[in-house]
Amino acid sequence: MLYRLSRSVRILWLVLLPSVGACQQVKPLSSDEIRVSGTVEHTEVGVDCWRLAGSDGKGYELRKDQVPFGLLVDGRKVTLVVKPRVDLMSSCQVGQIVDVVRIED
Repeated sequence: MLYRLSRSVRILWLVLLPSVGACQQVKPLSSDEIRVSGTVEHTEVGVDCWRLAGSDGKGYELRKDQVPFGLLVDGRKVTLVVKPRVDLMSSCQVGQIVDVVRIED
């Protein structure tokens, strides 16, 4: 069948074929990273506190000065790769403090 296609279509096919499914690949996690799905929430606790209400039942504090631009939208469903922080304290106290490594939604 491929031999019946025009040359430009065959070239396009060969260029695009390796990328089919590339968007579905999941990058491996390092030993100190976790993948969490959930909903971003602006909390009433503290001053300008944000959290990820994880589908695992846990809360993860998102620090406004550290997250990627556009992530902090109340009600946004996301999957994040995060690194838990044990060296920080917060006045928000809305969950485990994490650094966002990347967004995977």
